[in-house]
Amino acid sequence: TGRAETAHGLRLFFRPEPGAEEELRALVAVENECCPWADWTVETNDEQIVLDVHSTAAGIATLPGMFTNLQPSRHPTVVP
Repeated sequence: TGRAETAHGLRLFFRPEPGAEEELRALVAVENECCPWADWTVETNDEQIVLDVHSTAAGIATLPGMFTNLQPSRHPTVVP
């Protein structure tokens, strides 16, 4: 639903739709394993899921170029 650059990386916001948190946690596990230059985390609440990616030095400059083609859904899903 949104994307924001932070002082140390990138933050992406998602709707808490069924399966979304599980998919993001699977992505985080893979990324933390293959890309130790960044720290990937997922936090959730009733309103949204937040994917935070933090890094240092050159990693901070690299992160904003990731996920640039993401677009918020034009057809929001109603979550019960």
